[in-house]
Amino acid sequence: MKRIIIISVAFTMLIFAVSCATSPEKAAKTAKEEKKTAEQKVSEKDIVENTETLRTEAETSLSAARNIKADVAMKEEFEKALALYERAQSEQEKGNYKKASDLFSKAKQLFEEVHQKTEEKRVQAEKSMDESKTQLQQLEEKAKAAGI
Repeated sequence: MKRIIIISVAFTMLIFAVSCATSPEKAAKTAKEEKKTAEQKVSEKDIVENTETLRTEAETSLSAARNIKADVAMKEEFEKALALYERAQSEQEKGNYKKASDLFSKAKQLFEEVHQKTEEKRVQAEKSMDESKTQLQQLEEKAKAAGI
């Protein structure tokens, strides 16, 4: 009788253990799903942080371009960059971080190009002014020498 009870208890425990355990395939599938979910959360966090970084960089480039009056010297190009920046802000507000990141990156690049071209124009204008000043001084000297 004891033997039957022991066998019954052992058999019951075995059935309970088997029924509670998940199959290796199911356990592996669950682990993969949990890993994928964790990676997505990390990925989403990285995208949000990257978007903020790109936004800050675009804002810095925007400020630099405005500081040298690129919005006046290169009005059309500046407005294109500004339109991209504003679209990026809109996408970020909607939660479209990947799209916003791309747009902030493009806007930053355009602001930097506008800044560089404006700086080149400024340097060229200063050079032309210096040349004109030199020519004017030479003409004044010739006029003095001629007694005019």
